[in-house]
Amino acid sequence: MFSCYDNGPNSVGVKVACCKFKGVYFIRELNTKTKIKNENSKTDYEEKMCFAGHKFEQIVTVEDLNMKPNTSQNVDLNSEFVGIFKATLNPPSNLLNSSNLDKFNLFYGAEIDCISSNGQHFGTLKWWIQSYLASIKQLVIGLHENLQLNRVELIEVNSLFKYFSRENLNSACCFAFLYSFLQTIKSYLDKGMEEDILVAERLPNSNEFNFQLFEKGSEMANNYCVLTEEFKNHCWR
Repeated sequence: MFSCYDNGPNSVGVKVACCKFKGVYFIRELNTKTKIKNENSKTDYEEKMCFAGHKFEQIVTVEDLNMKPNTSQNVDLNSEFVGIFKATLNPPSNLLNSSNLDKFNLFYGAEIDCISSNGQHFGTLKWWIQSYLASIKQLVIGLHENLQLNRVELIEVNSLFKYFSRENLNSACCFAFLYSFLQTIKSYLDKGMEEDILVAERLPNSNEFNFQLFEKGSEMANNYCVLTEEFKNHCWR
């Protein structure tokens, strides 16, 4: 969604693999070369920040609502706190003939993260949009110094506007881009056969995507797994 702004020095690009199965369009995020390189070359400070983020999630989440957080356990850096959401994406009003375009019903999983107190503007736009799609009104934030958590506060999602709006970041641009991107994926997959693989990739220094459609069972298609055989055989009976 943020590709209209995400081409700066900290961008890792975007790569997704897509397929159509039983009339439903599936999208799986893939690691880009830049993201893999960054993960393998983290500084000591970045490693500590990663640990602190996972520790914060351990503090504010529980497996059962009747339980208290267990902060004595070791922090698992491979775990993610993921929410499953449903949303409807209507055609943006600024698109031509928007009244004649179809809406998209979205069902997706998203990692739930926290925001730093100094409010980095591009990151703030991400958190606002993620919260907006999931109808989240408040965020829980941890305020820390030197990786030591000092206190936890609630922040109103609507208050994030002041961070990204003054930097001329437009949330409407992101929604328009997402709609056009999903339209393009649907168009490519509708031209092919069911279970063909579509790969869409945007390089870190670019705003444009490259699309490649591979025939099901081909050598290139076999390099990408969007749906497991277990899912296809058992979840769609």
